[in-house]
Amino acid sequence: MVAMNPSFTVRLRSAGRLVACLAPGWSVLRRAVRGAHIGSLLVLAGLGAGQTQIHADAPVLVETGGTFAPDNLAAGKTAFAQDVIDAAPHAIANVNDGVYGNANSWIAGGADSFVGINLGSSPITISRVAFGRDNPGSFGDRTDGTYTLQFTTTPDPDAATPDGDWTTIGTLVYPGTLISPALRHRYSFAPVQATGFRIKVQATSYEICIDELELYDYDPAPHIAVEQPTGTSLLPTTASILFGSGNLNTPGASKTFNLKNTGTATLSIAGAATVGGAAADFIVDTAGMSASVAPGGSTTFTVAFSPAALGNRSTTLRVTSDDPGTPAFDVQLSGTGIDTLPPVIAVHANVSAERTTDAGAVVTYAPATATDNSGAAPVITYSHTSGSVFPMGTTTVTITATDAEGNAATATFTVAVTEPPALLETGGTFAPNNLALGKTAFAKDAIGEAP
Repeated sequence: MVAMNPSFTVRLRSAGRLVACLAPGWSVLRRAVRGAHIGSLLVLAGLGAGQTQIHADAPVLVETGGTFAPDNLAAGKTAFAQDVIDAAPHAIANVNDGVYGNANSWIAGGADSFVGINLGSSPITISRVAFGRDNPGSFGDRTDGTYTLQFTTTPDPDAATPDGDWTTIGTLVYPGTLISPALRHRYSFAPVQATGFRIKVQATSYEICIDELELYDYDPAPHIAVEQPTGTSLLPTTASILFGSGNLNTPGASKTFNLKNTGTATLSIAGAATVGGAAADFIVDTAGMSASVAPGGSTTFTVAFSPAALGNRSTTLRVTSDDPGTPAFDVQLSGTGIDTLPPVIAVHANVSAERTTDAGAVVTYAPATATDNSGAAPVITYSHTSGSVFPMGTTTVTITATDAEGNAATATFTVAVTEPPALLETGGTFAPNNLALGKTAFAKDAIGEAP
């Protein structure tokens, strides 16, 4: 129990809301304190005989940037303002036209002004406000000053509604500690029943500009849903995706993961990666994944299995985002490493030699080379060994490469043994049909003397 005044006390009824127990004469006291600050507590309009709301919560920043959330209470309502700068395209109606940007903004007509939204004749609950100077980020001026957030219960309020009918929720000083004050900022405060909301502005330099004023009765938040395949939702931590069998160090077919934002605010995705276990065996490709997903939107990334060893392989896929409920969405991945692929033998050049013995020729050739997906060197054998005698004519040599799992590949090359050139004549003269006769001769050079 908190002592407020000798004539009444205040008891906490619920979070952010207090109920005053009033002494006789409250009808006079209620008029005296309507909209006034008592210490850090704000006394609001009376709710009924013997009770009033008192809000102890100052506006709290809950989002920078972002975009419209569903059920914007300001949408479609009538905007009003004390004044507006005499310069197109700035207009009062721009503050709730559903479009961000300087071209769809209101600029105050003077240093001290206000802009607001008429919510109707009957009070509704509001507890969140979002506004900014230029959410797309093209302009950064016209932000510095004091912003006083106020509400009223007067039916259908407008620019002529007296100041005494407005109750202050809290005051914000820009830029303060804000890094990007021109962007949209969403604030939360204790719920109030209101027929209207306005922001009183007091500029410290140029007239204040607001491109959009949004009101909500809940806190919009993103929510991530992970699907694999698309349309099949996964449960965080317990979900498991099987990749089946995959050949060593050979990426198999990719699986596509679909990330959906089922929440009411923009979802920011920090990344998707594998952690722990055989993390390197599962290749995550986020090249086409968007870092920001609007409510109702989605984006994708893929994972391929490329085991580095035989047997069971597993890891955890972790998607991190600003979902307040599931900032780290974990999915278990598993697969089995196998090896059914044969080695690959490099092309071996054919070999030629001249006969050196009656049996043929002793021929030595370069060893063959082969690689295997396992990373280990395969065993290479030949149908005819290097350094052995090859007969006259052409002999085909078969190369066989075998890996540790018994997978084998073959390739061939030839060894040709021919007779050496033989001397047929010494001296003599031209014979008929000399093919060089009449053709064009050429040489590297010639002595510089005739003939």
